[in-house]
Amino acid sequence: MRPELRLQARQGFTLIELAVVIAIVALMLGALLVPLATQLDLRNVSETRSQLEEVKEALYGFSMANNRIACPDCASAAAPCNAVPVANIGDGQEDRTGAPLACVTNEGNLPWVQLGMGQSDAWANNYTYRVTTTFADDIDGTGCGTVTIGVSFELCSTGTLTVLDGAGGNNVATNVPALVLSRGKNGAAPATSADEQENADGDNSVVLKGFSQQVGSEFDDLVVWLSGNVLMSRMVAAGKLP
Repeated sequence: MRPELRLQARQGFTLIELAVVIAIVALMLGALLVPLATQLDLRNVSETRSQLEEVKEALYGFSMANNRIACPDCASAAAPCNAVPVANIGDGQEDRTGAPLACVTNEGNLPWVQLGMGQSDAWANNYTYRVTTTFADDIDGTGCGTVTIGVSFELCSTGTLTVLDGAGGNNVATNVPALVLSRGKNGAAPATSADEQENADGDNSVVLKGFSQQVGSEFDDLVVWLSGNVLMSRMVAAGKLP
């Protein structure tokens, strides 16, 4: 047989060969997809942690500039935010009312407009923001000691928020004036674990623990908080207290 005829006979793939190639490519893609998804999750976690640290610094800065902690932005029209104009719900601005002014609610969205920060975490979910309202009102002092005119808290003031290592668990941080929470990848989806339910119930306790995908113990929330001691130290250093 002439060389060109033998070459022509070998051109192209059989159906069996094509099936084998497709199967190999599918296996390779499947092996790559899981690590890529994991890498994306890790990147989002890292990005959100970085953002939360920046938010924390912005809250400290706001406190020193305004002599109080920022109030939350109402996230919905449910009470007590039902008295707030609809246009103000979720607009990234503090919601305050009364005379002297005080926070409408102790939990809502981060007032990202006033802080000059991003609205949401790396999964495009709004940050949840909780405060001890006596640190954020326009009333001088909290009645625990020497009042400094124009400052809403004193050196002896204590926050009402607590960070735990699990629902009903041990204290990680106490007397917290304010905290910021990312609900992680699952966002505002109904919480299935006790730890995530603790972070969604709006009370004065939140959980910070390691990531878990165990059924019934799922957890991917991220939390940062203002330390009362650091806040007081910075206010004193800035000449705001006592």
